[in-house]
Amino acid sequence: IDPLIGQKHREHHKDPESVEKVFIPTHIYPLVLPLFLIWPLILPIPLALTLIIFDLFMSLQYEWTHYFVHTKYQPKTKYWQRLKANHRLHLYKNENYWYGVSMLFGDKIFNTAPPHTAVPFSETARDLEKGFYK
Repeated sequence: IDPLIGQKHREHHKDPESVEKVFIPTHIYPLVLPLFLIWPLILPIPLALTLIIFDLFMSLQYEWTHYFVHTKYQPKTKYWQRLKANHRLHLYKNENYWYGVSMLFGDKIFNTAPPHTAVPFSETARDLEKGFYK
């Protein structure tokens, strides 16, 4: 079993400069639709609507950030510079670190954002299949 989302992620690592491979595949969005239909049935309407709006906002924020870090634009703030640097380290140096694309706190919590000098280059960062099927 090889889900399409996994295939797309591996394609993104093979060709990170391709903007077409940056976005979440569109087939994923209908999979979230049942949550939008279930939440109002099991939660109070104000809470359900809040969760739906929050989910839409977080998806948009992720997409925008992921697109942004793949452009040639050089961010001016330290936060955006760090997001861009972390994602590029994940893609080009070692796929086992710097997972956060649109937020930094997950990597802090799970200790997956060490100084880049402390992490070796991975032979499989650009070819995840090679690392997965060893």
